Amino acid sequence: MGYPYLTLTAILAMIAIVSAMAFIPSLRSSLLFGALSAAAMWGLRLRNFLRSAGTSASRSRSIPVDRGAVHGAPFRQIVRNRIMLRHRLSQKAMSSTLQRQRTVNSG
Repeated sequence: MGYPYLTLTAILAMIAIVSAMAFIPSLRSSLLFGALSAAAMWGLRLRNFLRSAGTSASRSRSIPVDRGAVHGAPFRQIVRNRIMLRHRLSQKAMSSTLQRQRTVNSG
């Protein structure tokens, strides 16, 4: 019932408070510091976004969609293994674990 109207009222109230800070001399420094902090945060976010835009799809951090468990392993274990194997440092550690799992599942 009041969803869009209450949201808009809250947004307008926040804008009114922030704009009033510009006219109150004792609060101008807080407004300036907040604006600089927000600009720095958005700048770092943009920099990280631009850095990650060049990575390949194989290095994405999305969880793979699996069509079912492999060799009776739970889905959680499969997802963990796939995420861990994407990192170069953990491939050797996980390969020995996977070999042990294969011998247990086959035997």
